[in-house]
Amino acid sequence: MPDYAVVIEDLWYSYPASKEPVLKGINLKIREGEFLAIMGRTGAGKTTLCLTLNGIIPHVMLGKKKGKVRIYDRDTDEYTVPEMVDLVGMVFQDPEAQIIGMTVESDVAFGPENLGLSEEEIHRRIERSLEIVRLKGFEERFPFTLSGGQKQRLAIASTLALEPKVLVLDEPTSELDPVGKEEVFKVIDEMKEKLNLTIIMVSHDSERVASFADRVVVLDNGEIVMEGPPEDVFIRREELLTHGVRPPEVVELEARLREKGISVEPTLDVNEMVSRLAMLLEKRGVPSLPQRAAQVSGSGSAEESEEELVIKVEGLWHIYPGGVEALKGIDLEIRRGEFVALIGQNGSGKTTLVKHFNGLLKPTKGVVYVKGIDTRTATVAELARHVGYVFQNPDHQLFAETVREEIMFGLVNLGVPEGEREERMKMALKAVGLEGFEDSYVFSLGKGQRQKLATASVMA
Repeated sequence: MPDYAVVIEDLWYSYPASKEPVLKGINLKIREGEFLAIMGRTGAGKTTLCLTLNGIIPHVMLGKKKGKVRIYDRDTDEYTVPEMVDLVGMVFQDPEAQIIGMTVESDVAFGPENLGLSEEEIHRRIERSLEIVRLKGFEERFPFTLSGGQKQRLAIASTLALEPKVLVLDEPTSELDPVGKEEVFKVIDEMKEKLNLTIIMVSHDSERVASFADRVVVLDNGEIVMEGPPEDVFIRREELLTHGVRPPEVVELEARLREKGISVEPTLDVNEMVSRLAMLLEKRGVPSLPQRAAQVSGSGSAEESEEELVIKVEGLWHIYPGGVEALKGIDLEIRRGEFVALIGQNGSGKTTLVKHFNGLLKPTKGVVYVKGIDTRTATVAELARHVGYVFQNPDHQLFAETVREEIMFGLVNLGVPEGEREERMKMALKAVGLEGFEDSYVFSLGKGQRQKLATASVMA
């Protein structure tokens, strides 16, 4: 057996439509059984690096590649994606890109069936994988009736069912609620230990990476700029911020205290930080804070807002085909200028609710008014003049070849005068930090950048 599960040597890569390389001289070795976290700002090259590990680059995405990637001594230049499937399993950033079954069970079964496993073994893998990701009982559900987070968990289950030696996860918890994130991280960590699985995970979740990863690699502009154990990397707060990585909150707390002249020894362990702060307060003779009754306000203001009512929801129910009750008697009012956050666990109905605001879904019972318009009788096109909608998955609303064409499409269809279009496009791109990307190929952008583009298209 080789000493390393993954060896990357002087790796360079450029997408076909890109003038600049996305990866620049990457050198990296990953030991068998290691949990490596890859972090970095949007567009740093994290997803591109992952795509080189199972042969998608160079066999599917051609581009221009230089350097070597070896997985258990297999050169990915010489082995195709199907020939790497027994070694490398991959969970994409967009779960819908790899869900193909008509039911949850059939999707998880697809991989093991194609490996020619026995029916008994396939059933065992389905059961275990669904239990791991909290989808037991969902076996007969149509995957595209699941919430975004549930789809992500299904994609993870389908990959785990292949039992690969190297598991590559591109932000697999990005659409999960906090409980789901913690469970997935714990499950992946347990599988690593039990199966000696090598884990390579792209993540922005510095708290959980600090707790679970053995090593952290930070990419910026296609290069490795930081590398080491979490306890060494995450205490370098200023350097992390320079490279677009948010340090763990416990590191931020220590930095804020230091700015106030209070010295606390750095640690990544929250419980340890609490203990150190308690000892510090005790030494300084700081008394316990008095208990105060919570101040409860029903509306958050003493009097009703006089601002225009822009959205009104009355007794809204939505029942999907198959009888799934996604919304049950929702009443809601939203006024001009309000910033309203909808929060809740995956599958609680958040996306279903907002899809009623622009007519993508119609009420099963009840009514939704947008600026006085009954959405039951209005078209999506009519409501688009009042409601801009940015999807959870930006790829559901991006279709043009370049960034410029993407933004101009909506402006042209809304009848915006030609003289205003360029100005509005530039304003929107500046607002989301995509200035200078006008002529970039849309799907050469990272997912975070595509999310910004989708937002800019609506803002314009």
